[in-house]
Amino acid sequence: MNDTIEENKIEVLPPIPNVIEDSIASRTKEITKRPKRERSPTHQVQPSAPKIKKIKEVAPKLSDKTKWTMEEQKQFFSALRIYGKNFDALGQCFNTRRRLVNPEAQKRTFGQIRCFYYRSFRTVSKLCTFTEEEKVNVDSLELRSVLAYLCLKPKVKCFDKKPTISVLHQLIR
Repeated sequence: MNDTIEENKIEVLPPIPNVIEDSIASRTKEITKRPKRERSPTHQVQPSAPKIKKIKEVAPKLSDKTKWTMEEQKQFFSALRIYGKNFDALGQCFNTRRRLVNPEAQKRTFGQIRCFYYRSFRTVSKLCTFTEEEKVNVDSLELRSVLAYLCLKPKVKCFDKKPTISVLHQLIR
């Protein structure tokens, strides 16, 4: 019977000694807490004067979506027919023509002219659907559609109606 008890015993291994020298804790400095500072005796602090926030004057940003008059749109249209997508030449021609008509008129910047061109193309592309054949040559399609849109714009007030959109399609093609 003694033999069976000895067989059922689980062999217990001796504990592994911890090597403190090799541990990370031994390689780092001992962390010590700073002693607490003594607090000054409590006394009532008078509230300071309310702080006045300085208001920064920010120059207003000039929006590219400035309102274009009908006269400006007609001048832009005629300059666009001559120069196409050459925005530098388009801007110079447009601004010189504007100065001849109205010397006090503000100059349109390169960015404003380019933004007006792409904004008008975006409105045309929302109104019309183009075939895959037309989309192959995007530059000419873009220019044709903007020219057609600017040609119709003074004559038509609203582009929501189907007959107007069909006329725009015919002018583009």
